[in-house]
Amino acid sequence: DHANGADHVGLDVDPVSGTGTVGAYDRIAAYINYVRATTRHPVVLVDSGDWTMGTIYDLTLGDLPLALLFMDFMHYDAVTLGNHEFDYTPRGLARILLAARHTFGFHTPIVASNMNLGGNTDLAPLVGAGNLIDTSRVVGLNGVRVGFIGLMGEAAAIDAAASAPVSFFKLSTHYADIQSLVDTLHDTQGADIVIVLSHSGTDAAGTRGEDVELARHVHGIDLIASGHTHTPLASVHAVTNGTWTTQIIDAGAYGTNVSRIDLTFKPSTRTTTVNAFSNVPMTDAGLAAVSPGLVRYEVMSRIVRFTDQQLNLSLGPFFSTTFPDYSSPSLGTGIYHPVAAAAQDMVSNGANVVPSPNGLGDLAADAERNVPNAIIAATLAGVGGNPANLPTYDFTPFQLGVVATGILRGKLRSGVPISFADVYDVLPLGITPDSSQALPVGYPMISLYLDLADLKKVAALQLVAQTNLVAPDFYLNLSGIQYSLNSDGANAYFKYATAAAVLQVTSSKATAGSAAAMQAMNALATLGSDSGAALLTAYAAGNPYAGAMVKLNDARHRAR
Repeated sequence: DHANGADHVGLDVDPVSGTGTVGAYDRIAAYINYVRATTRHPVVLVDSGDWTMGTIYDLTLGDLPLALLFMDFMHYDAVTLGNHEFDYTPRGLARILLAARHTFGFHTPIVASNMNLGGNTDLAPLVGAGNLIDTSRVVGLNGVRVGFIGLMGEAAAIDAAASAPVSFFKLSTHYADIQSLVDTLHDTQGADIVIVLSHSGTDAAGTRGEDVELARHVHGIDLIASGHTHTPLASVHAVTNGTWTTQIIDAGAYGTNVSRIDLTFKPSTRTTTVNAFSNVPMTDAGLAAVSPGLVRYEVMSRIVRFTDQQLNLSLGPFFSTTFPDYSSPSLGTGIYHPVAAAAQDMVSNGANVVPSPNGLGDLAADAERNVPNAIIAATLAGVGGNPANLPTYDFTPFQLGVVATGILRGKLRSGVPISFADVYDVLPLGITPDSSQALPVGYPMISLYLDLADLKKVAALQLVAQTNLVAPDFYLNLSGIQYSLNSDGANAYFKYATAAAVLQVTSSKATAGSAAAMQAMNALATLGSDSGAALLTAYAAGNPYAGAMVKLNDARHRAR
């Protein structure tokens, strides 16, 4: 029996009652305890990365990291590293792990099989056989030996921009190395079952993506606990590789679900079969559906409340100047202090089919512009309204605010007061270069001067994301400017954008094995030597990919 946690587990709190409606450590703990108490065979508990970042509890990472305390408290068998574990750089990650070890003896095994330290000396003391971070791990459970490896996917490695000099080998070019790891677990270390904790992911259907390709290319993996793409799977997905079948599960993100898969191991064939699967929502109703009377685990609730109190106290200097009614014992006057209300739910536009301006993105961009402008105005008033009284200060107001969709994490719900914690959760990511901070929390605000040509490029970058040529994370939410397109330029842009999209789709289909798509790509490759003859021939024969390419050419090209 295997349970898979979720990216960015946190406490989703209603500031009125202090009770979350979805997720939360205490619900997850209650479900895990229930499974362990009612299952008559061994239970394995794992997490596939990104167990930091995304909530106000990131402020505990420097002394009493709640996420790590939870994993230790719930006795996780193994976890792997996600890209967000490196948001504070390798040095920051080492500090977090050492703080957890010093404070409460953190010892949850971390497997990171494709990680290369690249000479980094901060993590080095924590890596290696018998250490906190290892390449693999094998545990014995009632006579069955379970082996674990942990992988950082290629897309996730790109997102781990602050990990340098630590790097991760590309899965698609190192399947042989991963196969060797799996073979060693089976043949040398005696693993009966091999589980891959993969921070790579699949598409929403679970039929494409890095983890699907991993299962297709590496033989001997029983289960892939998938992460990173925030795509909860409603069913287990089987991938066949010759005579071997690998199962893929994904709980999703933000602690909203916990995946459970029940497997039977057959010693005679050394294979596993699936008996049952569920992806249980971590809500009060979800727990009750599992078993009437199953409620949040009170011990974990008390730990969370203690953490809340500590945060409320440590942020006191800020709260006392922000909220007139602040009192350190009262959470509702500090971290859960109501600050606003929303007429409708405000969520990231990254979930839209086509990213476009929306309330949360616009609000974040407006805040990025208006807050520093308010500081400038207050500073000017403080010197009598005369900039000459403070000649070293730049009183020029900011005219443009820019926030990328990829760093919008939280959501602001209608119907309940929005708390300080809710607002914090909207933009919780990143690291600052301010070395005076004990914990370098938060991306820095960067200011610069742009000329008209630069502004046009910013607007063009927004369009590139809006036409789905790049991931929604790169969509730019803008505040303070308005732009329009001239007709000739718009026609040319959307034509080329469509051509790029056609090439993306055709290339993807060719890689997936489509003969028609491969024919179209090969014909396109000869365009310079045959003036499009092969492409036109494929089009005439009814090849849809070649047809799309031909129709995107100018009339004079089609006439050839």
